[in-house]
Amino acid sequence: MISLDTNILVRLLVEDDEDQAATARDLLRRSIEAGEPCLVTVVAICELQWVLKRLYKVSREDRASAIEDLLLDDRYLIEESVTVGAAVVRFRNGKADLADYLIGLKSRSLGAEETATFDRALRGEDGFRVL
Repeated sequence: MISLDTNILVRLLVEDDEDQAATARDLLRRSIEAGEPCLVTVVAICELQWVLKRLYKVSREDRASAIEDLLLDDRYLIEESVTVGAAVVRFRNGKADLADYLIGLKSRSLGAEETATFDRALRGEDGFRVL
């Protein structure tokens, strides 16, 4: 199995560099033909969301949809897929960044009662205490 870096995911989704997009599609095709999905880590998901927001000005809704599409696509094995899915739901309905929701959910799964933060976008969010 191979893992995909954020720049490969961006090429697959945005296709802003045709040569790199073709190379990424070929890599994905070969991996699937070999019977192996491509691993996408939580860190790559966070970076992908940030790149789509900052560099490509993709809307919050479209970023959430793009990540949900990855979760539903059997060509990819998403690390912590249940946690990522739950974080996307909170991201879609909340005001904070996807990474914040992932931090909170992962922290809770490891036994934390709440996540302390200075991020005011998380005020009133379950599982967070804004200082």
